[in-house]
Amino acid sequence: MRNRKIELKGLFVSIYLTKPDGSKGSLHKRALVSPEFIELWFHIIDNDFNDLLWTQLSQRDRDFIAYCAHQSGIVNRRLETALAHSSRDLVERMKTLEVGLLSGNWSKDILKEFNTIIDRLVLSGQLAKSFGTKQKNKLERTYESMTK
Repeated sequence: MRNRKIELKGLFVSIYLTKPDGSKGSLHKRALVSPEFIELWFHIIDNDFNDLLWTQLSQRDRDFIAYCAHQSGIVNRRLETALAHSSRDLVERMKTLEVGLLSGNWSKDILKEFNTIIDRLVLSGQLAKSFGTKQKNKLERTYESMTK
């Protein structure tokens, strides 16, 4: 379980670090979200899920709701399944880019797109931040050595 508390005020969602005594600490992250986000969040904390609300969320809200759930230690199997399905296209695109890179097509645009996909997968909790950082650094070093 992470040391984070989620607070809702209107359409703003705030993530706070918690102090050792369990009280609310400093602000970690804040975002303006849709009403569907708020409604789905209450489903998720009740260990429920609503597929219709999920489809109505923007990709940004989907990523942020996943981030909030992971930061607060909430485990919801249906959310994890929905995240895996929504990440399928990103993973497939990443595999395609990887094949291009392995075949010697090293362009800065491909590297940027690959890094963007890694960032989105990290934000949604589908990849660990340390793994994503390691992959990005490895790609950057390889790009530098290949283009010299």
